[in-house]
Amino acid sequence: MAARILLSTVLVLLIALGTPAEALPIFETFDTDTPDATDGSYPDFTLNVGTATVSGGVLQLGGGKFLQRFTREGFSGDLIISGQIQAESFGHWNVGMEYGDRRFIFHPGFPGGAFRIEDAAVGTSLVGNLDMGFTPSTIAFHTMSLTWNEELNQLTVTIADGDGVADPFVFAWTPDAGFDPTLGGAIGFTYSGSDGGGEGPEIAFFDNLTIVPEPSTALLLGSGLALLTAARRRARLGGAHGD
Repeated sequence: MAARILLSTVLVLLIALGTPAEALPIFETFDTDTPDATDGSYPDFTLNVGTATVSGGVLQLGGGKFLQRFTREGFSGDLIISGQIQAESFGHWNVGMEYGDRRFIFHPGFPGGAFRIEDAAVGTSLVGNLDMGFTPSTIAFHTMSLTWNEELNQLTVTIADGDGVADPFVFAWTPDAGFDPTLGGAIGFTYSGSDGGGEGPEIAFFDNLTIVPEPSTALLLGSGLALLTAARRRARLGGAHGD
């Protein structure tokens, strides 16, 4: 209840400041459990292939050697996009976020994480594989954020160590000409088992997809959204993700 009141307060403040409706923050917490996330429970999202489920308030992708995208559209301008990601030991498989026709991915359990950026349409590697300075745990949620600033022509990727041991990985990227952050660009989570290297189908877990304007509004939202995320994660500690 406290979390919902806090989020409502943040939204009221934004409206009072005159923020356009389309720029209001999105805070998807995946509260509705369903064996099929395309059954209308999450009407703003699309899934390109396979099955997406929500169990215990956590989105689950994976289960095969294919590339999945669970995304939504309708955003433009400077944005901060963030979400929480956990995955079983993939080896060469990867998880991450998609934005502007680009996949921003890392490899849980792989030494150094092997962060890279791919063309989402054709799978071409644009940046990679970069050492993140830590090996992403396969049993912790790692927070990934993408911060786009059109004036600077720069997208900053940050991945926090879910174990809280290492410093966050930070990478400032000057996009290629094909990067498309305009209205309608897909934003969301992505999983790929297409690269092989695993012993069998693996599952990835995703939560708390947040989309907010950048930069001034984000200053207003930052503390409130951080508190919401922390409260939800504490409530889930020790709970099962679902089979």
